[in-house]
Amino acid sequence: MDRLSISGILIAFMMIFTSMATMATHEVVISLNDGPKAMFATNNSQNDGGSGADAGNNSNNSVTLSSNNSTEIGWVDDTTDAEDLYKVWIPSGEILTVVMNFPSTEDFDLYLTDSAKTFSYDLSEYSNPEVVSTSGTNISNGTTYVYIYVVAWSGFGQYSLNLTFTNPVAQNDAGSGGDAGDMQSNALTLSSSSATYGGWFDWATDSVDLYNITIPAGNELWVNLSYPSGGNFSLVMIDGGWTFYVDQDNNITTGSASITTNGTNQSSGGVMVYFGMIANSGGGNYTMEIDIVNPNASQTPAVSTTMTSRESATNHFTGLTTGVNYSIDYEVYSYPIAQNGTNATSSFYWLANSSSLWHNVTMDFPEIEGTYILYSYLSLNGSTLAYDFDYVEHEMLEGSLINATSTSLSASNISSGYSYSVQWSWADNVTNTTVDSGWYNFTASSTTKAISIVMNAPSTVSEHLLSAILWNGSTISGYEELSYTPVRPTVEVTGVTNNANASTNTVSAMMSNLTSGTTYSYDFELNHMLNGTYVASSNMANFTATNSSFTPTSWIYNTPSSSGFYCGVANIYLGTTLVDTDSYCFVLTHDSDGDGVSNENDLCPATPAQATVDSDGCALSQKDSDGDGWFDDVDAFVNDSTQWADSDGDGYGDNANGSSPDAFPQDSTQWSDIDGDGYGDNQSGVDADLFPFDSSQWKDTDGDGYGDNSNGTAGDMYPLDSSQWYDSDGDGYGDNGWGNNPDAFPGDSTQWSDQDGDGYGDNASGNNPDIFPTDDTQWADQDGDGWGDNQQGDDPDRFPSDSTQWADSDGDGYGDNQQGTNPDAFPNDGTQWADRDGDGYGDNLDGNEADIFPDDPTQWADSDGDGYGDEANGNSADLCPGTPSGQVVDENGCSDSQHDSDSDLVMDDDDLCPNTSLGQTVNSQGCAQNQLDEDMDGVNNSWDSCPNTTPGTIADNAGCSPEQLDTDGDGIDDLRDICPTTTAGESVDGVGCAEYEKDDDEDGVHDGIDQCPGTQSDERAMVME
Repeated sequence: MDRLSISGILIAFMMIFTSMATMATHEVVISLNDGPKAMFATNNSQNDGGSGADAGNNSNNSVTLSSNNSTEIGWVDDTTDAEDLYKVWIPSGEILTVVMNFPSTEDFDLYLTDSAKTFSYDLSEYSNPEVVSTSGTNISNGTTYVYIYVVAWSGFGQYSLNLTFTNPVAQNDAGSGGDAGDMQSNALTLSSSSATYGGWFDWATDSVDLYNITIPAGNELWVNLSYPSGGNFSLVMIDGGWTFYVDQDNNITTGSASITTNGTNQSSGGVMVYFGMIANSGGGNYTMEIDIVNPNASQTPAVSTTMTSRESATNHFTGLTTGVNYSIDYEVYSYPIAQNGTNATSSFYWLANSSSLWHNVTMDFPEIEGTYILYSYLSLNGSTLAYDFDYVEHEMLEGSLINATSTSLSASNISSGYSYSVQWSWADNVTNTTVDSGWYNFTASSTTKAISIVMNAPSTVSEHLLSAILWNGSTISGYEELSYTPVRPTVEVTGVTNNANASTNTVSAMMSNLTSGTTYSYDFELNHMLNGTYVASSNMANFTATNSSFTPTSWIYNTPSSSGFYCGVANIYLGTTLVDTDSYCFVLTHDSDGDGVSNENDLCPATPAQATVDSDGCALSQKDSDGDGWFDDVDAFVNDSTQWADSDGDGYGDNANGSSPDAFPQDSTQWSDIDGDGYGDNQSGVDADLFPFDSSQWKDTDGDGYGDNSNGTAGDMYPLDSSQWYDSDGDGYGDNGWGNNPDAFPGDSTQWSDQDGDGYGDNASGNNPDIFPTDDTQWADQDGDGWGDNQQGDDPDRFPSDSTQWADSDGDGYGDNQQGTNPDAFPNDGTQWADRDGDGYGDNLDGNEADIFPDDPTQWADSDGDGYGDEANGNSADLCPGTPSGQVVDENGCSDSQHDSDSDLVMDDDDLCPNTSLGQTVNSQGCAQNQLDEDMDGVNNSWDSCPNTTPGTIADNAGCSPEQLDTDGDGIDDLRDICPTTTAGESVDGVGCAEYEKDDDEDGVHDGIDQCPGTQSDERAMVME
């Protein structure tokens, strides 16, 4: 099987930090060919995980374990049975931790994997015991299956698996609200300042807490860690690049550990570092003190004291001056319970060799519960420079009250093998009465002991105290006091029957908030609700509660013989003390004639069946309320002795001499006639009097409020028209303006209508007649042209005194009527009105589309202002209408900038070559290539074979100078070539000569064949054949 190689704590720590980042994808590849085979053994009677057989090595034949804390036994062999696989369900919110123990001579590995064993959530390969956990993995919330994978890497034998299911600890590492993280990628960042933090770790479920901090430039970092007791821990610091240890303090079992950048290559600060706590075994809460120190700054001496337990403390002295001899003094105080306090002192001198000192203190306090204090002083020459103190509350006996009869105590910090006793008392704290007491003796087999105490149940609901003393021989070692107030039991009346016709009825109740095992009493009562006097009661009954509620048998009581208000009552007692009561009240009624009125209150006891009665139990046929001799069932007015009949049933009596007599006794719709005109006052009745207080009027046919009687008060002149009733001017039109045919002029008999509502009458023969009776904006027309004079009205006459003009559409003061006076030639243009040449353009030069040529009907515009008209067919037409301003034009209106004499598309004013032949391409200056000589060699560009001839040199007819030619093609231009006829392909020197064209020694033999190139000038050469 391939395994990760781990060498020493460095690699172990780096693996924890970095491998966990990809923990969910660790490959688990098992092969029997990978490992050594030192032993051969078989076990034919396996019982892996209690299955009675081998656990198997895949998900189909794995053994399923329960989701409870348990210890399982199994067996593996690296040759015959190298793998065992178990399946277990992790409940929601829980963490699974598995610890595997096996023979120390063997090498077994442990994994938590998926069903296919393709990746592991956690693994342990190099320890004994091996430990794996789901804590910190992607299944740490539970609610999933996981597989426990056991592998025999080498050897064989039995192993044990200890499965523990726990709820995760609610962590708050360094005040973060969670876990500090265990990898470089999720390390918790701390602020760059001195501070003290708390945290929690555990070797099985959270073995690493990793932090990072940036150290300010010029500063050093000191980290001191106070550990929980009973474990093995390490503290390490790693550089920000995650490449090397800066400092480490490993395998600490007591006191504290410290690391620093002092004396390292990180001591100058200005860097980020990681530091982490590793729980190699054990776990719990730790305290972490961070100090950012500037070693070059003048510091004030200080001391920080932390007690880690009753027997140990850590002191951090800072701000020290190297070379100074300090005095360090300690004072210890102990206040054990049931004893007098003591104190002791110790001192020593320290010649400072750095700016700070960590010093651990061990104290010998008695193994007794109490308060223990350490004072630390830093002095120089007898003067105290700084001091600090800390204390611990050392507990040896603690507990909790489970309920009124059960207490759980826990003795801690005790010594294995010693005998102890717990003396306890259970008492009512109000009456100071002891309810129960006893002793519990035991011999300690470990440092803790769980103790269960069962007490007698309280007989009151007062506060009770459980007092417990831990004795070590004759010495009091611990004390605990617990308070408990019993829950007050309650009773509820759940039902009462109250049938007056039955001889007996019942009261039912239910008791709640009971304490199991406690004896209670109860009884029932029946009493009068109004005065509380007893009618009946039950005997007292007792019961012992078996759970939190109890329902007794219903109480049967004899039905009272008299009517009244009664209450059924239930009471519950604790001992002889009434602790709760409840009642249900009801009305009990005895009624012999069944009329709903009790016999005691019934004045008419023989009422006929089904008759309706009053509160006295009397029906209408049994009484004469007003004493007029008529029983109420036939008296129309039971409370009026002057009236008894009402023939028409309108509620008014027929007796004319009685109260409220009926003036119309045979007409149920009328009964009153106030004005005595014979018409009833009820407006909803027959022949109602519409004017009940006016005897001269009674009818209003048209309902306009004016009576029809013309001789009566305010007679109606229009009795059939509800909208009119009066005509002041007598013209036959009513004065009411909103009525029918209203008189618009009620004071003028010559006018009555004004249909357009402009205040002028429609009658042309009347006063102030309206010339425009249907136009409320016009009424007068002084020039008689049919257009109203009101300038604010519809169609006003803009020329009210001129009958030939009335409209001026463009408002320029000239009338629109072309046959009228001063007609407007442009009726819709307020800027033009005259056109003397009749060309359709106005003569007003300041108006729209002004006629520049007002006397020439063939021209009107001159867009370029050169004096020539834009109309091409007109007189003096402008052939160049876009002439730039200010340029001189010819008789056609054209300037030089608008001429292109040679038609090369470059205007004459920009054309440097005005006589270009037709069809040639020109440049922006209008010149063709045959008109240019850019190198000024006398040959135009079209014929120039050498366009870049140097100015001043002589060119040939092709435009080339000697330096631009190489007649013999030897690569040397003719200007430098002294051998201008070199044969093609021959190599030449810098002046264009081949070997055969030179004779350096002037011996008559050219250099190409001269075998004696140094022949003296006075010697004769010989040609060698």
